[in-house]
Amino acid sequence: MIMNFFALGLLLLMTYLWMARGLWSALIHFVCTLIAGAVAFGLWEVVAYFFLSISPDRGFLSFLEGIAWGAGLLLPFVVTLGVTRVIADSAVPGNVKNAKPLEYAGGIICGAGSSAITVGILVIAIGYTRVGSSFMGFRPVDYTEQRAAGVGSLERSGGLWIPVDSLVAGLYGHTSETSLRTGTPLAQWYPNVDVAGYANKISYGSGKSRNAMKPDDFQVLGAWAVGENTSVRDLLAFQSEDGVLNQGYVDLSGRTVSSGSLVGYTIRFDAGARESSGQVIFGNGQIRLLLWDANGNAVDAFPVALVSQGDAADAAVFGRWRFEGNETFIASVGGATTVEMGFEFVVPAGYQPKALYVKNTRVMVDNIEARRFPTPAVRDGSIASGALLGGGFDVADLDLSNSADLSGDAIGSTMGRGGAVIAQSASLGVRFQTTQKRGLTLDDDNRVTGGDAKHAPEELAGRGAIPRDLIVDKFAPGDDTAIVQIDVGPNSTASLLGRVGRSVSSDAPPQIIDTDGTAYQALGFIYSDNSINDIRFTPATPISGLGDLPTISGARTDQSLYLVFRVSVGVQMQYYALGTSVVFELTPPVEVVRR
Repeated sequence: MIMNFFALGLLLLMTYLWMARGLWSALIHFVCTLIAGAVAFGLWEVVAYFFLSISPDRGFLSFLEGIAWGAGLLLPFVVTLGVTRVIADSAVPGNVKNAKPLEYAGGIICGAGSSAITVGILVIAIGYTRVGSSFMGFRPVDYTEQRAAGVGSLERSGGLWIPVDSLVAGLYGHTSETSLRTGTPLAQWYPNVDVAGYANKISYGSGKSRNAMKPDDFQVLGAWAVGENTSVRDLLAFQSEDGVLNQGYVDLSGRTVSSGSLVGYTIRFDAGARESSGQVIFGNGQIRLLLWDANGNAVDAFPVALVSQGDAADAAVFGRWRFEGNETFIASVGGATTVEMGFEFVVPAGYQPKALYVKNTRVMVDNIEARRFPTPAVRDGSIASGALLGGGFDVADLDLSNSADLSGDAIGSTMGRGGAVIAQSASLGVRFQTTQKRGLTLDDDNRVTGGDAKHAPEELAGRGAIPRDLIVDKFAPGDDTAIVQIDVGPNSTASLLGRVGRSVSSDAPPQIIDTDGTAYQALGFIYSDNSINDIRFTPATPISGLGDLPTISGARTDQSLYLVFRVSVGVQMQYYALGTSVVFELTPPVEVVRR
């Protein structure tokens, strides 16, 4: 409701101002605005990807990721409009006087046109910005109300009273295929540009989850297809305790798709794709499949299901989770560094997949040959066996030439300050009170969930008298993960100064590898010397290489360094490696337990 009043008020105000300026001024501004809009959509992706490329994973400028796609559209528009106005004002310094009725009528028409373009682009840009999914009460795409047809499907609903966003999308979509035609027409690559951003905002946390993803944060590994010109009702049928049920589905326009196929894509998400919680989380509005027919007509499809690992303790257990309810968001399980997920879409008969948009980032899929399954049952068998997604390290990929065997007292049940190299412990090794948390974030039990903090040793001395409800001395494990720490200080078997540490490059990530081949990168560290105690714990941005760690020296005796991991409960830890170079092997492998 607020967005409607905002858009209508801004539209009327701008139209009134240009009416007062007269026909000629309003006409010049309309032409400049028309040009600015075309330039903005033409440069949109280029500018957005630039903002994503310079956005750091942490720190102040990390906010650029959340505004990259909105600013990528708005900034070229504003700059181009300013430049063209300066040129026009310089070229035409005077004004043409007409009769008052003509001045006002022309001013209203031209002013309304330029105002509609400006407000429309502004509303579209807000959709691609990281704000709440119902920001200003506006949600032009929502879960369908046709409960019998397809609960959980997304369709257009509740647009503006004066749909300037749709008018702008239609205007530039049409001209991109006619008078302003380019090799990549807007109408073919963004057929629903006005609502796609708002669909992406329907995410975990009421739209506060990440709305963008860098191209390097994911990789499409393969594709599969089920059926061909098959009844969609049959393709989406599933077995339950009540017998055979049907998952309904409607497209973005609210139409039921009668026949076609199911097409799925396996995507590997790297550490940079994680939320601040350390999980990869998706709703069905955050990924869409662009489809083209033989005539170049384009439509968007949102997924009907997601395939992923179903048990944190067993990398071979997979499940298929349906997007068949409102506010359905599916998260990765466990603490693995990389996450494989499969997204399945309904492709109407006559259409072919062209590109995937993963949280707005586009990747081409038209040249990926899909593995074909004759029936959903055969596909389900491939899911259950783990063959559909797969993944993980193969021992053959690991360099064991400098590996040490670790057993006995080197494996501790506490943090390991008494000599253990690896231990399952959430302890910080120090304690302080909540008022000293600095840049750390805490949960309700005062356990560290993220951030970093530096303390001088004297700040941490004699902290035994802290009230229990104010003590900070542990990391927070995840719902299905446990904290594991490895001593990599100067005197440890796993020291970064050892043979492996000295031989690998600075971009080799420290990681624990379980018996299934699943890798878990370090999420932080605890470093201390005679001048500082430094704690870092950033589940969303794991340690990407040795260059992210404090420098230690064999000539100093006051340094200690522990790496902090989250490992899935129930798995068997087997290796600790820097990149693919194994530092030590646990013999026998050690099970991760919940405490």
